[in-house]
Amino acid sequence: MNHHRRRTLGAAALAVSLAVITTTQPGAAGTAGYERIIFSSPLPGGGASVSVVSPDGSGWVGVDLAVDLEDFNRTVWSHDGTRLLHSNTLVFDGNGEVVAFRPAISAPDGTGLHVLTLPDLGMDMYCSAWSPDDLQILCNADGDVISMRASDGGNIVRLTTNPYAGQDLAVGYSPDGTQLAFLRSKPGPDNGKRGHDQAEREALFVARADGTNARRLTDWGLVLAVDLASANWSPDGLSFISVDRHGRLVEIAADGSRVSTIDLDLDGGYFAVTPDYSPDGSQIVAAVFRNAPADLYVADRDGSHTHAITNTSDATEWLPDWTTTP
Repeated sequence: MNHHRRRTLGAAALAVSLAVITTTQPGAAGTAGYERIIFSSPLPGGGASVSVVSPDGSGWVGVDLAVDLEDFNRTVWSHDGTRLLHSNTLVFDGNGEVVAFRPAISAPDGTGLHVLTLPDLGMDMYCSAWSPDDLQILCNADGDVISMRASDGGNIVRLTTNPYAGQDLAVGYSPDGTQLAFLRSKPGPDNGKRGHDQAEREALFVARADGTNARRLTDWGLVLAVDLASANWSPDGLSFISVDRHGRLVEIAADGSRVSTIDLDLDGGYFAVTPDYSPDGSQIVAAVFRNAPADLYVADRDGSHTHAITNTSDATEWLPDWTTTP
């Protein structure tokens, strides 16, 4: 089973909060456009909604989607900022039962939605990245990373094979397109408790773009595993940002030479998940739990000047993806 589907699912209608964008943010230096952060929020009755916000917290607007989304749906921008990839939409049969979890692609406002039904693949999928030219998407299918055409799901190529009966989740291609990064999981030691669930351990891997010559960058168990496992390339391709199993942000050199902790400038305890870089690499965004549902926080790359850009007392905002849109 894909480990991104652990909760009980229902055909929950999207409760999307519609708002008017009142401010705009300049794009990264040397680019034209506006910076936007897209993120997901789990819904109380199951499923998820998707919203967009500016990096200063203004202009929060819901993305109106004509489908139901799985609880841990992740939505990511295409590299050119003109399309959205939604990792998991729910496909129902004639009796209203969920029969598949499938990727969908839409415009930034949710229009033009196209679900890739892919009837020949298994029930569970998790699609989390685009190819550098935005023509292909990367998905988890049957535990491995595959690529397929974004337009129709054709030209399927298997890029990885998990040897541990675990999951390989695509982080994505390096900015220059020469490398593929992915998170690989495997069961932890059973400690003599065979027949019981064994804690998963996760590690970050980098391979050639075709999936060959894979090498492990982190120790097993360093990065957070299961539903909120994540990592993202830096814009210069020299590092990754991820989270360790204690909820602390870590930066991992792309050559595997170092792992350093990023301490957020916050008083008291916190648990961070699903971080990303700003388009110019000078800042980071992450979902942060502080004795309440998670809010999105933005900080300088070293963790200084940390501040919340969402502040909801009864909802979680997570899985942010920060880009420059036209």
